[in-house]
Amino acid sequence: MRPAVAALLAALVFGGAREATGQPPGAFWLDVVARAASGDAPPSWLDGGTGRLGLGDEEEDLHGSALGEAQLGAELRAGDRFAAHLHARARAQSAGDAGDVAGVVEAWAEVTASPRAGADRLRLRGGQLFLPTSRENVAPLWSSPYTLTLSALNSWIGEEVRPIGLLADYEIGLDSTRGLRAGASVFGGNDASGALLAWRGWSLGDRLSTLGETLPLPALPSLAEGGLFEKQDRDGTTPLAGDLDGRPGWAGYLRGRQSDLGLVQVTHVDNRGDRELHHGEYAWDTRFDLAAVELHPGVSWTIAGELLRGETAMGVPTPRADVDFHAGYLLVSWQRGALRTTGRWDRFGTHDRDRQPRGERSDEHGHAWVAAILWQATPALSVGGEYVDARVEREALAGPGRRNDGGRALTVGVRYRIGSTG
Repeated sequence: MRPAVAALLAALVFGGAREATGQPPGAFWLDVVARAASGDAPPSWLDGGTGRLGLGDEEEDLHGSALGEAQLGAELRAGDRFAAHLHARARAQSAGDAGDVAGVVEAWAEVTASPRAGADRLRLRGGQLFLPTSRENVAPLWSSPYTLTLSALNSWIGEEVRPIGLLADYEIGLDSTRGLRAGASVFGGNDASGALLAWRGWSLGDRLSTLGETLPLPALPSLAEGGLFEKQDRDGTTPLAGDLDGRPGWAGYLRGRQSDLGLVQVTHVDNRGDRELHHGEYAWDTRFDLAAVELHPGVSWTIAGELLRGETAMGVPTPRADVDFHAGYLLVSWQRGALRTTGRWDRFGTHDRDRQPRGERSDEHGHAWVAAILWQATPALSVGGEYVDARVEREALAGPGRRNDGGRALTVGVRYRIGSTG
């Protein structure tokens, strides 16, 4: 709770500075979200089950769930050269929600220079931060303006991928509408990233993990006492914490943009985990490539998609887990005035390469589609509805056959956002 309290105090300080001087020193956002859902799905992974949606009770049995969430964001700027950003969240869910109630999502400081008479931009950012990859989470507080439920790809980024380190990038302004950007990052603190993908699989939600938060792992025999990985902390996995192995990871990306058309980007991430056990947590060796595109074929239309492929492994030399993974989505969104409608198709899966005779198979195949309608009733208030239909097939925990960890859900939500930018 201490990081969340610090975030609240910082937001109040920034807000007070605005009122005292009349000059906004940056930006301030307060998000309050309430949602109610009805559907049929297995018990959620957040509540001790295997279901991949944020809610779940019993398959083939309609049930309801509700959640409330508050997020605070504050950004302090000193001219055009310095900025500091803080993002915290608090969340409660009726159907059970493991992990911390509140915590820090992002916290970074940034210095910027403008070479070539302002035509280019050089930026150095340090702290806990999202890499600039998502073409879905493009609204303040790493939220999506398109749907209530994120793609499987960005759900995983929100859960397990949040480097703690430095990000440097340089953007060349070709003219007023076109530019090229190259960036590189050196980071730590993401050594456990991969544990959820290998042992649980993909999920669909919008839950952003916080610094030091422990997330539940499924009740697998290999994680139980006497199992292959019994030394893994049974409380779960902590993907965003201090570095385990002392080996820095790295990331690099290249982006091209044209304002009236869109952008393309390619990214590579490698956390360079040493695959060994450190105080009850394995350092997973996780690397992936990510390609992204965003197009604006018309004033009212947005087409966006991302494709990710990677691998994650731990154990030297045994016991070990070794998994290939992939995910991708394509969304099409149309906006007319205050109304936005969006359709999205997801496909994702994992492939087990280690074939441990005493371990569970990690092979998984899944797809999902989402239809959402969002209405911006006032500048601060938005309401919307969404339907999610997901199919996630994975090897049965006992005996032959497969199980379906997906499900269906109809969700209605309200978001009240107070925000200002200076």
